[in-house]
Amino acid sequence: MHGLILAPTVVRDSRMEHFCARCACLICQEAGRAVETRSLVSELITAKTLANRRPAYITSLKHYLTRFALRHPMLNTVSHVDIELWISQFPSLYSRQTWLNRINTFFVFAKRRGYVTSNPCERIEPISIDVKPPGIHTVENVEKLLRKCQSEFPDLIGYIAPIYFGGLRPIESEKLLPKHVFEDLIEVTPENCKTRSRRFIVMHATLREWMLIPGAKFGGQFSRTTLRRRLRALKASLAPFPWPHDVLRHSFCSYGLPIFGAAKIAEWAGHSEKILFRHYRERVRMEEAVKFWGLTPEACRTNPTNNL
Repeated sequence: MHGLILAPTVVRDSRMEHFCARCACLICQEAGRAVETRSLVSELITAKTLANRRPAYITSLKHYLTRFALRHPMLNTVSHVDIELWISQFPSLYSRQTWLNRINTFFVFAKRRGYVTSNPCERIEPISIDVKPPGIHTVENVEKLLRKCQSEFPDLIGYIAPIYFGGLRPIESEKLLPKHVFEDLIEVTPENCKTRSRRFIVMHATLREWMLIPGAKFGGQFSRTTLRRRLRALKASLAPFPWPHDVLRHSFCSYGLPIFGAAKIAEWAGHSEKILFRHYRERVRMEEAVKFWGLTPEACRTNPTNNL
């Protein structure tokens, strides 16, 4: 028997070879289970839907993770290096941050469900982004836009004015209906609010006058496609005209702060004073703020400062 090498005895364990309907290649391993990434994406989306997450969020999450799963089909093979390589292909820091957030959400879920023992995103450095000043419209820009609406796009006034002079988020104004508007208040219902909290916005006299313009329609009275098409037509008719991200709401906060103070503006906008000063406030002089809140329909008709 000297010189002979005996082969080790292999003991098969039936528990290691069970079939899973979610993934035919699911096997037990020392560090966890090997799972097809796309199958877990489906499980995550189902769980988020049952947890009553917003449809827009679920759609976005599914889009990002489905794309990631095509490149990384097996969950247990994804390392922090793979994730860093993946997000590095996107030149925008905002894109990298969003990708990292989405992938982190995925691995937090996988860890909570027991598919992995660690989250590789925890080994990646958070992405830092400098906060840029918010873009706002000048008083002349606001007047030019409102006069254009008066003459050619009166239907859009019921969408634009509640953002300019009420601080609604665009998505909130898109869902606004006559039943949400009272004599001196606008109600933002929990199902229409980003924070899922009901709030009331006091209607300034200027906002009330704009809401009475003949032909004005609330955002919720449009289909989403029609509203987008009408806004594109408005922007094209004004071109060249500045329209940075969330400019209507940024203008409300910036021109409202000198008149009403931080507490009221933050309350009506539906966020904290910290968020107001960090993301929404641009430098505005008191005299400019007074002019902004004086832009009634009559003022725009009789005292134009901009030739269209």
